[in-house]
Amino acid sequence: MADEKQWLRANWSTLAALLIVFGLALFMRTYFVYGAAIPDRLYSGGSDSFYHDAIIRYAFQNGHQLTFDPGLNYPLGLTNPRPPLFHWWALLSGYVISPAFPTPWDAITWSFILTTAFFGSLTIFPLYALVKDAFDRRAGLIAAFLLAISPGHLQRSVASNADHDAFVLFFVVSGYFFFFRALTTMNEKRWVERWRTLSAIRAGITLFFRENPTSVLYSLMAAFCIGAVALTWQGWAYAPIILLIYFVFQLFFHRIRNKDTLGITIAFAITMGVALLISFPWYVEMNQVKVWFDVPAYLFAAAIGLAFLFTVTRDYPWALVLPTVIGASSIALGIGILVNPSFANAFVSGAGYFVQTKLYETIAEAQAPPLSQIILSFGWGTYFLSWGAVGYLLWQFVSGKRTETAYLFFVVWTLAAIIMAQAAARFIFNASPAFAASAGFAIGLIIQRLDYDGLKRTYLSVAAGSRRAAIRKSVKPRHVVGAIIIVFVFLVPNVWYAVDAAIPFEDKYAYDRQIYDLTPEFLRPANYNSLTNGRNPFYLGAFGFSLPHTKEYYPAAWEWFATQDTDVDFSQRPAFLSWWDYGFEAVDKGAHPTVADNFQNGYHLAGNAISAQSENEAIALLSLRLIEGDFWGHGRSLSGPVRSALLASGIDPDGVQSAFRSPDALIPLVKGNPVRYGYYDDKMQATNALYIYAGDLLTSKLSTDRQADLYRAIREATGKSIRYFAVDSRLFPSSASNTGIFYAPIKLSDHRVVNARDGRILPIDFFRINVTVGTREIPLQNLAEFDRPTNAAGTIEYRPMFYHSFFYRVYAGFEPKEVGAAKDDGIPGLSGQTAQALVPLPGWNLAHWRTVYRTAYYNPFADTPNHTTAWRAVNYFDAARLQANITAGKATGVVDLSAGAVYSQGVVFAKYYDGAFVNGTVTIGGRTPVPGVHITVTDELGVPHYEATTDAQGRYSVLAPFGEVTLTASIGGVNPRTRVGTTTLQTTTIMVSDDAAMRRNVDVDGNLVPDWLITWNVPLPASTVSGRVFLDMDANGQFDAAQDRTLPGASLVVQSRDLGVRNTTTADAKGRYEFRDLHPGTAYFNVTVEGRTIPAPSKDIPASASSLDIPVIGLTINGGVKDSHGN
Repeated sequence: MADEKQWLRANWSTLAALLIVFGLALFMRTYFVYGAAIPDRLYSGGSDSFYHDAIIRYAFQNGHQLTFDPGLNYPLGLTNPRPPLFHWWALLSGYVISPAFPTPWDAITWSFILTTAFFGSLTIFPLYALVKDAFDRRAGLIAAFLLAISPGHLQRSVASNADHDAFVLFFVVSGYFFFFRALTTMNEKRWVERWRTLSAIRAGITLFFRENPTSVLYSLMAAFCIGAVALTWQGWAYAPIILLIYFVFQLFFHRIRNKDTLGITIAFAITMGVALLISFPWYVEMNQVKVWFDVPAYLFAAAIGLAFLFTVTRDYPWALVLPTVIGASSIALGIGILVNPSFANAFVSGAGYFVQTKLYETIAEAQAPPLSQIILSFGWGTYFLSWGAVGYLLWQFVSGKRTETAYLFFVVWTLAAIIMAQAAARFIFNASPAFAASAGFAIGLIIQRLDYDGLKRTYLSVAAGSRRAAIRKSVKPRHVVGAIIIVFVFLVPNVWYAVDAAIPFEDKYAYDRQIYDLTPEFLRPANYNSLTNGRNPFYLGAFGFSLPHTKEYYPAAWEWFATQDTDVDFSQRPAFLSWWDYGFEAVDKGAHPTVADNFQNGYHLAGNAISAQSENEAIALLSLRLIEGDFWGHGRSLSGPVRSALLASGIDPDGVQSAFRSPDALIPLVKGNPVRYGYYDDKMQATNALYIYAGDLLTSKLSTDRQADLYRAIREATGKSIRYFAVDSRLFPSSASNTGIFYAPIKLSDHRVVNARDGRILPIDFFRINVTVGTREIPLQNLAEFDRPTNAAGTIEYRPMFYHSFFYRVYAGFEPKEVGAAKDDGIPGLSGQTAQALVPLPGWNLAHWRTVYRTAYYNPFADTPNHTTAWRAVNYFDAARLQANITAGKATGVVDLSAGAVYSQGVVFAKYYDGAFVNGTVTIGGRTPVPGVHITVTDELGVPHYEATTDAQGRYSVLAPFGEVTLTASIGGVNPRTRVGTTTLQTTTIMVSDDAAMRRNVDVDGNLVPDWLITWNVPLPASTVSGRVFLDMDANGQFDAAQDRTLPGASLVVQSRDLGVRNTTTADAKGRYEFRDLHPGTAYFNVTVEGRTIPAPSKDIPASASSLDIPVIGLTINGGVKDSHGN
């Protein structure tokens, strides 16, 4: 007890300082976000947070870890690759505190969302301990403080982040601290005298463990921490690789100095070996050994092998040993590459982060960050000071001034972490402790060199007299200058950026305004209001994060999506298809399975669907995806029902099966026939070749409707279904300066892209960006090195492949020229001189897809300029009803239904349907068929989906979507946009259920006919006309019995001017006729008498029965008559 009190008296100030720093760190990570995020459990950590939430919810509901997830990689499903430690920490800690909450789930989610802030703040303790042991207490405290206010660390450890990064980094730093202590407490000497004698080896190893129990214990502690990382993060190799780099360097330095390497080998073997043993059962059980476990294991084995060679050859000259070992290692690596190519790829590419694959080239966090981002993430003073400190530490080691094994580990860790942060944005967060540690050491060294301790001693020695004199005597110019530099170069910028990083973007303007109000007037910008536009921060905004409020477009859409298909279990719901970025949210917040997910599954299919050049192709891809699931589910073979479905549609199942079995063989076939398959990137991926080739097998033989029939058969054969397709403004290239991420699915579906000099990636077959250089307009990618365009952003030129893509059809609808525009100069409702005036129709002319969700916006205040933050995203259908209520005075506010809303911040969901059959006959009076009538099917948004023309018998057949469907019968020239003729004959509105649209055998109305068989006959008005047909002798157009004569037996033909329907009759003996089923309106008459057909004047047929005499005007013959004499 006395020792404890003595320790407390000696260290209370340090403990108090650490607790203050911890409190500051926790405050920064919770204060600004707590009220905004915690009550509604809003996750700012991106897609990963949502899948963590889904796993924790599953464990809470089922009492065990989610092992297989049928919602990902649909329809194949996916073994959950997320290790369980983080989720069960949140779950169990939530149960512990649950008595303080209304429900256990409330406690669990509270613990989950605060875990990042808690462990992010806790990381200051192992960092302090590590830096203190490496240097001194002052450096440790400064490092802890710098980490507490590090913007790079704060952004991913705020309370709303809800990701495992902070949890992982705590154990990484703790593991490094324990390993550092294992090295510092180790007694290094020659443990084994003779490696050729087994007894000497046994005795030496036993002696090491007897004399180094503390070092062994620290190694075990480090192993448990690294094991915790392995059971939390699939990419855990980050932690052991830094250990490995250090270990290899240490082996070489020890070998060159002829020092025994057994001690550090045992410490490394315990740390890595035990971590591998701890994590091994999970990786084996979950089938995650490949790449995620075998790479660290192989590297560990290689490092131990290298250490063994160096250790047992310690008495040989290093000049002989080193070349031999390097040669043998190269041979071993070559063998490993041949045996396990995926291991080689992961080893060489750093799992894609350093030598990037095509996939990783499209992932933002895998890209090298801009230098400005790295500098500001740690504070510009801290950044450059850290580099200087690392250089100084490295020089100290190389020069031989500090050669301790633990010191080298510190140098390798900081150097490796800082270099990795330059290589990939993902590692900025991981490098924050290294930057803090190196900068803490440097600032501590600066304080030491400035001799502030001497200032304190001098001041205290003379302060008993005059304080002013004491200050004058103790404070030197260097102290003042040094303090100013430390405060204004390291402290103020870091604190400012830390506060900025801790505030969500949604709240920045409010805090920004407070800063403006507190700033002295002479320091305020003169045009603050115009600069901020009432919502954009001026002082803040360099860092931050967004909270997914439900008023934003995608959270609002997920909220709607979760209400769909609730009558069936999650695994039986139709799947969602979009780009892989949205997969986790679709599963967690949208409550539907997803084809493409954030584990980068299904992205080939998604990319091909987005870029599909027809609805036919898009539907074929859905069939192929379900066939793919069947193929893998039946041991790389197609099941009997799937084979039967293909055969019934005229598709060879063996050809399809062969394609799935050998996709690599399809690459040269696809690339070798661009006329048939299209032009693609030289580096084609086998999965894309499969979809392109097999898709062509289907589309070349089946029309769109027959393709839908095949898809229906495949769904029935597999019991699986994909029905939702979503596209949003992030994907949409709305302008040359905002091309979105459209390039990513295009690039990863192996379409051609080019890299422009300014970094933009251009899918040149879909759109191009042109710039003006002098008087020339040239493609951006053709800019020469010294070309200086007058319009740097350029102008976007959309190509036919973009307009024809399934992505565009769903999002905007028609190509401008398709609806009569003179040219394709932009996007309907968005851009272009002619295109901008056109109102887009999402899903236009798609026969098997219709819009079910489209973003619109609603503001409950009529005075919108003063309530700019009140706008919230709503479904277009709900917004239209709101607008009707506002117009009727039943609601207040403003609704934005414009196309610009969905283009700038919006999403469109389309839903697949087979189509309910609507059949009928168009007749006049129910008897006379009318051919050539145009039948158009539109949804409640006025979007046309199907059209047909009646045949000679007046019959038609169309497919109808679900929902409120309008059927229009029209004649005349067809409007290219609405697909309705100039004259509407009849229209009707019917309600089609989803069951009917999917041709499920339901009969809600009980008429013994399935609801998907709908009849709509179109009986047009009919009139009866009768009268006389006569020869109009006096040409007055009226029958005059004295002058005119009837034409008995005359043949009469009447044709409706509008419908073109012909009726024929014959006059009776009195020259009377009768026509039934004439369509009201103008009609043309022809009369045939004695073999001659004479056109009669047109007549207007009235709607009711009437009498119309038909005059036949005689021909006038002029001439003279002569007798035989010529008179």
